Amino acid sequence: MAFQTCRTRKFISVIRSFLLLLGFMGAGLAQPVWAENSVADEVQAIGKWSQQYQAVYAQILDIYDFEKLNALILASENIENDKAGFDKQVKLWSEHVDKAVERIENDLQNLPPPPAITFSKDLKNVYAPMYEDLPGIISDTITSALHLKTAFNRIRKGDNSGVTEILLAQQEMAKRMITAENFTITATLVSIPKAHPNYWLLKMMAADNISGLSEVDITILDLLENNTLETRSPFARKMLVENKKSENYLRKGRAKIQPMIKEMNRVKAKTTSQKNLKKAVVAALQEFRPAFDIEEQILDINSDLAQLYLQDLSLEEIGEQEDILASRYWNALQERLEKQRFRTNLIANIQ
Repeated sequence: MAFQTCRTRKFISVIRSFLLLLGFMGAGLAQPVWAENSVADEVQAIGKWSQQYQAVYAQILDIYDFEKLNALILASENIENDKAGFDKQVKLWSEHVDKAVERIENDLQNLPPPPAITFSKDLKNVYAPMYEDLPGIISDTITSALHLKTAFNRIRKGDNSGVTEILLAQQEMAKRMITAENFTITATLVSIPKAHPNYWLLKMMAADNISGLSEVDITILDLLENNTLETRSPFARKMLVENKKSENYLRKGRAKIQPMIKEMNRVKAKTTSQKNLKKAVVAALQEFRPAFDIEEQILDINSDLAQLYLQDLSLEEIGEQEDILASRYWNALQERLEKQRFRTNLIANIQ
Protein backbone atom coordinates (compact mmCIF):
# COMPACT_ATOMS: atom_id res chain seq x y z
CA MET A 1 0.00 0.00 0.00
CA ALA A 2 2.83 2.38 0.82
CA PHE A 3 4.49 1.57 -2.51
CA GLN A 4 1.20 2.15 -4.35
CA THR A 5 0.78 5.55 -2.67
CA CYS A 6 4.35 6.53 -3.57
CA ARG A 7 3.87 5.50 -7.20
CA THR A 8 0.55 7.33 -7.36
CA ARG A 9 2.16 10.44 -5.94
CA LYS A 10 4.88 10.19 -8.57
CA PHE A 11 2.33 10.03 -11.39
CA ILE A 12 0.30 12.88 -9.89
CA SER A 13 3.36 15.06 -9.27
CA VAL A 14 4.41 14.84 -12.92
CA ILE A 15 0.88 15.63 -14.11
CA ARG A 16 0.64 18.50 -11.63
CA SER A 17 3.86 19.92 -13.00
CA PHE A 18 2.60 19.51 -16.53
CA LEU A 19 -0.52 21.52 -15.78
CA LEU A 20 1.81 24.35 -14.83
CA LEU A 21 3.72 23.66 -18.03
CA LEU A 22 0.61 24.54 -19.97
CA GLY A 23 0.36 27.83 -18.14
CA PHE A 24 -3.29 27.27 -17.23
CA MET A 25 -5.04 30.17 -15.52
CA GLY A 26 -6.83 28.10 -12.91
CA ALA A 27 -8.53 27.43 -9.66
CA GLY A 28 -8.28 27.62 -5.91
CA LEU A 29 -7.62 24.17 -4.52
CA ALA A 30 -8.85 21.96 -1.75
CA GLN A 31 -6.51 19.87 0.39
CA PRO A 32 -4.77 17.20 -1.71
CA VAL A 33 -6.65 13.95 -2.15
CA TRP A 34 -4.45 11.31 -3.74
CA ALA A 35 -7.29 9.63 -5.64
CA GLU A 36 -5.52 8.19 -8.66
CA ASN A 37 -8.60 7.60 -10.78
CA SER A 38 -9.78 11.21 -10.48
CA VAL A 39 -6.60 12.87 -11.76
CA ALA A 40 -7.42 12.58 -15.47
CA ASP A 41 -10.96 13.84 -14.87
CA GLU A 42 -9.69 16.89 -13.00
CA VAL A 43 -7.05 17.62 -15.65
CA GLN A 44 -9.67 17.33 -18.38
CA ALA A 45 -11.97 19.69 -16.47
CA ILE A 46 -9.19 22.28 -16.23
CA GLY A 47 -8.49 21.88 -19.94
CA LYS A 48 -12.13 22.41 -20.87
CA TRP A 49 -12.40 25.45 -18.60
CA SER A 50 -9.23 26.87 -20.15
CA GLN A 51 -10.78 26.44 -23.59
CA GLN A 52 -13.72 28.58 -22.47
CA TYR A 53 -11.41 31.17 -20.91
CA GLN A 54 -9.24 31.41 -24.01
CA ALA A 55 -12.31 31.77 -26.25
CA VAL A 56 -13.41 34.81 -24.23
CA TYR A 57 -9.91 36.30 -24.19
CA ALA A 58 -9.46 35.80 -27.94
CA GLN A 59 -12.44 38.06 -28.61
CA ILE A 60 -10.59 40.95 -26.98
CA LEU A 61 -7.96 40.55 -29.68
CA ASP A 62 -10.72 40.37 -32.27
CA ILE A 63 -12.01 43.82 -31.28
CA TYR A 64 -8.49 45.24 -31.52
CA ASP A 65 -7.65 43.44 -34.76
CA PHE A 66 -4.52 45.19 -36.03
CA GLU A 67 -5.29 44.65 -39.72
CA LYS A 68 -8.94 45.73 -39.57
CA LEU A 69 -8.16 48.93 -37.69
CA ASN A 70 -5.20 49.80 -39.90
CA ALA A 71 -7.29 49.23 -43.03
CA LEU A 72 -9.83 51.73 -41.68
CA ILE A 73 -7.15 54.28 -40.82
CA LEU A 74 -5.66 53.95 -44.33
CA ALA A 75 -9.14 54.35 -45.82
CA SER A 76 -9.63 57.53 -43.78
CA GLU A 77 -6.68 59.09 -45.62
CA ASN A 78 -8.68 58.82 -48.85
CA ILE A 79 -11.96 60.02 -47.38
CA GLU A 80 -12.14 63.12 -49.61
CA ASN A 81 -12.07 60.95 -52.74
CA ASP A 82 -14.24 58.09 -51.47
CA LYS A 83 -16.34 59.12 -48.47
CA ALA A 84 -19.04 56.59 -49.35
CA GLY A 85 -16.48 53.79 -49.35
CA PHE A 86 -15.09 54.89 -46.00
CA ASP A 87 -18.60 55.19 -44.50
CA LYS A 88 -19.36 51.65 -45.64
CA GLN A 89 -16.16 50.29 -44.05
CA VAL A 90 -16.86 52.10 -40.76
CA LYS A 91 -20.41 50.72 -40.75
CA LEU A 92 -19.20 47.15 -41.32
CA TRP A 93 -16.50 47.51 -38.65
CA SER A 94 -18.99 49.00 -36.16
CA GLU A 95 -21.36 46.08 -36.74
CA HIS A 96 -18.46 43.68 -36.24
CA VAL A 97 -17.56 45.37 -32.94
CA ASP A 98 -21.18 45.36 -31.74
CA LYS A 99 -21.46 41.63 -32.39
CA ALA A 100 -18.08 40.96 -30.76
CA VAL A 101 -19.08 42.94 -27.65
CA GLU A 102 -22.36 41.03 -27.44
CA ARG A 103 -20.53 37.70 -27.76
CA ILE A 104 -17.89 38.58 -25.21
CA GLU A 105 -20.49 39.75 -22.67
CA ASN A 106 -22.51 36.54 -23.13
CA ASP A 107 -19.44 34.33 -22.96
CA LEU A 108 -18.22 36.07 -19.81
CA GLN A 109 -21.65 35.58 -18.24
CA ASN A 110 -21.46 31.87 -19.07
CA LEU A 111 -17.86 31.37 -17.92
CA PRO A 112 -17.96 29.43 -14.64
CA PRO A 113 -15.30 29.70 -11.94
CA PRO A 114 -12.33 27.40 -12.58
CA PRO A 115 -12.90 23.83 -11.42
CA ALA A 116 -11.61 22.74 -8.04
CA ILE A 117 -8.49 20.57 -8.03
CA THR A 118 -7.77 18.10 -5.24
CA PHE A 119 -4.36 16.80 -6.26
CA SER A 120 -2.24 19.98 -6.17
CA LYS A 121 -1.73 22.96 -3.91
CA ASP A 122 0.69 24.59 -6.33
CA LEU A 123 -2.00 25.85 -8.69
CA LYS A 124 -3.91 27.64 -5.96
CA ASN A 125 -2.65 31.14 -6.67
CA VAL A 126 -2.52 30.83 -10.46
CA TYR A 127 -6.14 30.46 -11.58
CA ALA A 128 -8.29 32.65 -9.38
CA PRO A 129 -6.65 36.04 -10.19
CA MET A 130 -7.15 35.54 -13.94
CA TYR A 131 -10.81 34.68 -13.47
CA GLU A 132 -11.33 37.61 -11.11
CA ASP A 133 -9.49 40.11 -13.33
CA LEU A 134 -11.20 39.14 -16.60
CA PRO A 135 -14.38 41.25 -16.11
CA GLY A 136 -12.26 44.38 -15.59
CA ILE A 137 -10.20 43.70 -18.70
CA ILE A 138 -13.35 43.14 -20.75
CA SER A 139 -14.99 46.27 -19.34
CA ASP A 140 -11.93 48.30 -20.39
CA THR A 141 -12.06 46.69 -23.84
CA ILE A 142 -15.73 47.51 -24.36
CA THR A 143 -15.23 51.11 -23.18
CA SER A 144 -12.29 51.52 -25.56
CA ALA A 145 -14.27 49.98 -28.43
CA LEU A 146 -17.06 52.50 -27.90
CA HIS A 147 -14.48 55.32 -27.90
CA LEU A 148 -13.11 53.97 -31.18
CA LYS A 149 -16.56 54.04 -32.74
CA THR A 150 -17.00 57.66 -31.62
CA ALA A 151 -13.57 58.56 -33.05
CA PHE A 152 -14.35 56.99 -36.44
CA ASN A 153 -17.62 58.89 -36.57
CA ARG A 154 -15.68 62.11 -35.93
CA ILE A 155 -13.41 61.28 -38.87
CA ARG A 156 -16.50 60.79 -41.04
CA LYS A 157 -17.51 64.35 -40.13
CA GLY A 158 -14.08 65.71 -41.10
CA ASP A 159 -12.39 65.78 -37.67
CA ASN A 160 -9.02 64.12 -38.31
CA SER A 161 -8.03 64.26 -34.63
CA GLY A 162 -10.03 61.06 -34.38
CA VAL A 163 -7.19 59.16 -36.08
CA THR A 164 -4.71 60.03 -33.32
CA GLU A 165 -7.30 59.13 -30.68
CA ILE A 166 -7.85 55.73 -32.30
CA LEU A 167 -4.15 54.98 -32.46
CA LEU A 168 -3.57 56.10 -28.86
CA ALA A 169 -6.48 53.93 -27.71
CA GLN A 170 -4.92 50.97 -29.51
CA GLN A 171 -1.61 51.48 -27.75
CA GLU A 172 -3.10 52.01 -24.28
CA MET A 173 -5.18 48.84 -24.65
CA ALA A 174 -2.11 46.95 -25.79
CA LYS A 175 -0.26 48.09 -22.65
CA ARG A 176 -3.12 46.96 -20.40
CA MET A 177 -3.28 43.52 -22.03
CA ILE A 178 0.49 43.01 -21.93
CA THR A 179 0.63 44.06 -18.27
CA ALA A 180 -2.24 41.71 -17.41
CA GLU A 181 -0.56 38.81 -19.20
CA ASN A 182 2.73 39.41 -17.38
CA PHE A 183 0.88 39.52 -14.05
CA THR A 184 -0.44 36.03 -14.80
CA ILE A 185 2.99 34.82 -15.91
CA THR A 186 4.57 36.07 -12.67
CA ALA A 187 1.92 34.28 -10.58
CA THR A 188 2.39 31.08 -12.58
CA LEU A 189 6.20 31.05 -12.46
CA VAL A 190 6.19 30.77 -8.67
CA SER A 191 4.78 27.25 -9.01
CA ILE A 192 6.79 25.90 -11.97
CA PRO A 193 10.05 24.00 -11.41
CA LYS A 194 12.99 25.29 -13.45
CA ALA A 195 13.43 21.83 -14.97
CA HIS A 196 10.29 22.38 -17.03
CA PRO A 197 10.55 24.02 -20.46
CA ASN A 198 7.46 26.12 -19.76
CA TYR A 199 9.26 27.91 -16.93
CA TRP A 200 11.67 29.28 -19.52
CA LEU A 201 9.01 29.76 -22.19
CA LEU A 202 6.99 31.93 -19.81
CA LYS A 203 10.13 33.82 -18.73
CA MET A 204 10.83 34.44 -22.40
CA MET A 205 7.25 35.54 -23.07
CA ALA A 206 7.44 37.98 -20.15
CA ALA A 207 10.74 39.44 -21.41
CA ASP A 208 9.37 39.71 -24.95
CA ASN A 209 6.28 41.43 -23.53
CA ILE A 210 8.36 43.95 -21.56
CA SER A 211 10.32 44.68 -24.73
CA GLY A 212 6.98 45.11 -26.48
CA LEU A 213 5.88 47.62 -23.84
CA SER A 214 8.87 49.80 -24.66
CA GLU A 215 7.97 49.60 -28.34
CA VAL A 216 4.43 50.74 -27.45
CA ASP A 217 5.89 53.67 -25.51
CA ILE A 218 7.88 54.70 -28.57
CA THR A 219 4.73 54.50 -30.70
CA ILE A 220 2.98 56.78 -28.21
CA LEU A 221 5.89 59.25 -28.50
CA ASP A 222 5.33 59.19 -32.24
CA LEU A 223 1.59 59.83 -31.90
CA LEU A 224 2.28 62.73 -29.53
CA GLU A 225 4.80 64.12 -32.05
CA ASN A 226 7.68 63.76 -29.59
CA ASN A 227 9.60 60.92 -31.22
CA THR A 228 13.27 61.86 -31.53
CA LEU A 229 16.45 59.81 -31.23
CA GLU A 230 16.94 61.32 -27.77
CA THR A 231 13.43 60.56 -26.48
CA ARG A 232 13.16 57.03 -27.89
CA SER A 233 16.71 55.80 -27.12
CA PRO A 234 16.03 54.96 -23.42
CA PHE A 235 13.11 52.73 -24.47
CA ALA A 236 15.18 51.11 -27.23
CA ARG A 237 17.97 50.33 -24.74
CA LYS A 238 15.40 48.73 -22.40
CA MET A 239 14.35 46.57 -25.32
CA LEU A 240 17.95 45.41 -25.83
CA VAL A 241 18.24 44.46 -22.14
CA GLU A 242 15.06 42.35 -22.30
CA ASN A 243 16.10 40.85 -25.63
CA LYS A 244 19.36 39.65 -24.08
CA LYS A 245 17.40 37.99 -21.25
CA SER A 246 15.08 36.42 -23.78
CA GLU A 247 17.99 34.89 -25.71
CA ASN A 248 19.19 33.27 -22.48
CA TYR A 249 15.71 31.90 -21.65
CA LEU A 250 15.35 30.54 -25.19
CA ARG A 251 18.57 28.58 -24.92
CA LYS A 252 17.73 27.17 -21.48
CA GLY A 253 14.13 26.32 -22.38
CA ARG A 254 14.95 24.38 -25.52
CA ALA A 255 17.47 22.33 -23.53
CA LYS A 256 14.73 21.24 -21.08
CA ILE A 257 12.27 19.77 -23.57
CA GLN A 258 13.82 16.37 -24.33
CA PRO A 259 14.77 15.56 -20.70
CA MET A 260 11.18 16.30 -19.66
CA ILE A 261 9.78 14.06 -22.41
CA LYS A 262 12.11 11.26 -21.25
CA GLU A 263 10.97 11.75 -17.65
CA MET A 264 7.33 11.57 -18.69
CA ASN A 265 7.95 8.43 -20.75
CA ARG A 266 9.45 6.75 -17.67
CA VAL A 267 6.31 7.32 -15.61
CA LYS A 268 4.28 4.12 -15.24
CA ALA A 269 0.62 4.50 -16.17
CA LYS A 270 -1.63 1.52 -15.42
CA THR A 271 -5.22 2.60 -16.06
CA THR A 272 -6.63 3.60 -19.43
CA SER A 273 -7.24 7.17 -18.23
CA GLN A 274 -3.65 7.42 -17.02
CA LYS A 275 -2.31 6.11 -20.31
CA ASN A 276 -4.41 8.61 -22.26
CA LEU A 277 -3.28 11.41 -19.98
CA LYS A 278 0.37 10.42 -20.34
CA LYS A 279 0.01 10.32 -24.12
CA ALA A 280 -1.53 13.82 -24.13
CA VAL A 281 1.22 15.12 -21.87
CA VAL A 282 3.99 13.83 -24.15
CA ALA A 283 2.23 15.24 -27.22
CA ALA A 284 1.89 18.63 -25.59
CA LEU A 285 5.52 18.61 -24.41
CA GLN A 286 6.58 18.10 -28.02
CA GLU A 287 4.61 21.22 -28.91
CA PHE A 288 7.03 23.34 -26.91
CA ARG A 289 9.51 23.14 -29.77
CA PRO A 290 7.32 25.19 -32.14
CA ALA A 291 6.29 27.37 -29.18
CA PHE A 292 9.91 28.41 -28.66
CA ASP A 293 10.23 28.96 -32.41
CA ILE A 294 7.37 31.47 -32.25
CA GLU A 295 8.93 33.29 -29.30
CA GLU A 296 12.21 33.41 -31.21
CA GLN A 297 10.35 35.13 -34.06
CA ILE A 298 9.03 37.72 -31.60
CA LEU A 299 12.52 38.14 -30.14
CA ASP A 300 13.96 38.72 -33.62
CA ILE A 301 11.31 41.35 -34.36
CA ASN A 302 11.98 43.11 -31.05
CA SER A 303 15.71 43.07 -31.76
CA ASP A 304 15.20 44.54 -35.23
CA LEU A 305 12.96 47.26 -33.77
CA ALA A 306 15.44 48.15 -31.02
CA GLN A 307 18.25 48.52 -33.53
CA LEU A 308 15.99 50.55 -35.81
CA TYR A 309 15.08 52.98 -33.00
CA LEU A 310 18.74 53.56 -32.12
CA GLN A 311 19.50 54.82 -35.62
CA ASP A 312 19.33 58.51 -36.47
CA LEU A 313 16.73 58.09 -39.22
CA SER A 314 13.77 60.20 -40.26
CA LEU A 315 10.36 59.17 -38.91
CA GLU A 316 9.32 58.33 -42.47
CA GLU A 317 12.22 55.89 -42.84
CA ILE A 318 11.47 54.34 -39.45
CA GLY A 319 7.76 54.12 -40.26
CA GLU A 320 8.33 52.16 -43.47
CA GLN A 321 10.30 49.48 -41.62
CA GLU A 322 7.93 49.53 -38.63
CA ASP A 323 4.96 48.68 -40.85
CA ILE A 324 6.70 45.53 -42.08
CA LEU A 325 7.80 44.49 -38.60
CA ALA A 326 4.39 45.27 -37.06
CA SER A 327 2.68 42.92 -39.51
CA ARG A 328 5.16 40.16 -38.67
CA TYR A 329 4.66 40.84 -34.96
CA TRP A 330 0.87 40.55 -35.18
CA ASN A 331 1.12 37.27 -37.10
CA ALA A 332 3.52 35.87 -34.49
CA LEU A 333 1.17 36.83 -31.64
CA GLN A 334 -1.69 35.07 -33.42
CA GLU A 335 0.51 31.98 -33.80
CA ARG A 336 1.39 32.16 -30.09
CA LEU A 337 -2.30 32.14 -29.16
CA GLU A 338 -3.02 29.30 -31.57
CA LYS A 339 -0.28 27.14 -30.05
CA GLN A 340 -1.55 27.84 -26.53
CA ARG A 341 -5.02 26.74 -27.63
CA PHE A 342 -3.63 23.60 -29.23
CA ARG A 343 -1.79 22.55 -26.05
CA THR A 344 -4.91 23.19 -24.00
CA ASN A 345 -7.07 21.16 -26.41
CA LEU A 346 -4.76 18.16 -26.10
CA ILE A 347 -5.61 17.97 -22.39
CA ALA A 348 -9.27 18.98 -22.68
CA ASN A 349 -9.96 16.16 -25.14
CA ILE A 350 -8.51 13.30 -23.09
CA GLN A 351 -10.76 10.27 -23.39
